[in-house]
Amino acid sequence: MLIRVANHRKRHAEAFREFPGLHLYRDFSVERMSPLGFLSPTMALKGIGAMAQGHTMGLPEGDVSQLPGVVIIASDGRIIYRYDGRDPSDHPSPAAIVEALQRQ
Repeated sequence: MLIRVANHRKRHAEAFREFPGLHLYRDFSVERMSPLGFLSPTMALKGIGAMAQGHTMGLPEGDVSQLPGVVIIASDGRIIYRYDGRDPSDHPSPAAIVEALQRQ
């Protein structure tokens, strides 16, 4: 079973069981971005790059300072993959996630 944990209510992937809430972020010690992190030159450049590609920012949902993370737990309880985002736009590639699942 695949479960997507999100810190907002919006559904992005129908293939996942949605599990909203922040407690799992805390349980896995996934960090939050500092207020100054939003003002960094790197974040500004990433925002400009996203807008240049036609992406726009809607109204914030959930905890906007919560950094992304991916944890894959095997059926026996072992963590077989973990990725902690360095900023809100830092996500692993889908190929990396699929590869980790295929190794099982």
